[in-house]
Amino acid sequence: MRLTVLSGFVLVLGLLAVARADEPKTPTEKFQALVKAQQKAQKDFSDAYQAAKTDADRQKVSKELGTQSMAESHAGGFLALMKEYPKDPVALDALSWLLRQGAYSPEANQAVDAAIRDWIDDPRLKRMCGPTHYSNPATDRLLRAAIEKSPHREVQGFAHYYLARSLKKNADQLADHPAAEREPFEKEADQLLQKVIDRYADLKNFSTLGEEAEQLRFELQHLGIGKTLPDVDGEDLDGKKLKMSDFRGKVTLVVFWAGWCGPCMGDVPHEREILKQYEGKPFAIVGINCDKDRAAGKAAAEKAEIPWRSFAD
Repeated sequence: MRLTVLSGFVLVLGLLAVARADEPKTPTEKFQALVKAQQKAQKDFSDAYQAAKTDADRQKVSKELGTQSMAESHAGGFLALMKEYPKDPVALDALSWLLRQGAYSPEANQAVDAAIRDWIDDPRLKRMCGPTHYSNPATDRLLRAAIEKSPHREVQGFAHYYLARSLKKNADQLADHPAAEREPFEKEADQLLQKVIDRYADLKNFSTLGEEAEQLRFELQHLGIGKTLPDVDGEDLDGKKLKMSDFRGKVTLVVFWAGWCGPCMGDVPHEREILKQYEGKPFAIVGINCDKDRAAGKAAAEKAEIPWRSFAD
C-alpha cells in the first residue's frame, strides 16, 4: 500500500513539473503566449463562423465566440504585462500590440500613461513613432508627449512627422464636412511638417524625413478636397501635348490604367457609359497609362476602344 501511495505521489509531482515547464517564464515568453491566445481566439471564431450553415448558427457563434475573438477582450493581459515589467523592453512590445490591435480600448490609454511615465526619456520610444501605430487618439497622445518631453532628436523628428500624418488623415476623413472642420487639422499638420523640414530633414525613414515631409506637405496644400489641382504637363499616347489644365472647369475622372491590368480593362465599358451619361455636360475622363511603352498603351487603347486621351506615363 505504501509503495502505491508513494508511486502516485511521485506521478503527481512529475505532472506538476511538466505543467510548470510548459508555463511561460520570461517576459518575452509571456508576451508571445498572450499573442498566441488572441490569435487562437480569432481563428476559433473564424473557423466556427465559416462552418456555420444557417443565420441562426452564425448568430450563435458570434454570441459565444465573437467577443472572445476581439482584440479588446485581450487588452487587459497586455496592459498587465506592462505593469509587471515596466522597464523591460517587453513593455514596448505590449504597448505596440495595444496601439495596433486595441487602440480604442481603455487599456490602450492606460498603456500610453505608463509609457509616458516609464519610457519618455528612452530613445527606444522611437519604435512607437512609426507607420504601424499612428492615427488613433491613444497614439496621438503619445506622440504629443514625445514632442513635448523627449530629449532625443530621432524620437522628436518621428513624432512630429507621424503626428502630422495622423492629423492629415483626420482631415481627409472629414472630406464631406465643411472646410472649417478640416482646417485646424490641416493647419497643425502643415506646421509640424515645416518643423520636420527645418529640423529633422536628414533623419532616415523610407527615404529621409525631409523628403517625405515635403511630399506630404505638397499633398496637404494642393491635393486635398477643395484645392486647385497643380498642372500636370506631358504627352498623350499619340505624342501630342496634354495638360491637366486643359480640363479646368470640368468634373474630371482620372483613370490609372494599363493594357496588362485585367481589372482596369474590365472597367472600360462602365467608364464609357459614364462618359455617355454626362455627354454635353462639363465632364471629362483623362487616363494615366502605365504600360511599358507608348506603343503598348496605344495598342491597348485602340483594342478596348477607349475614346478619351491618356498621359503616357
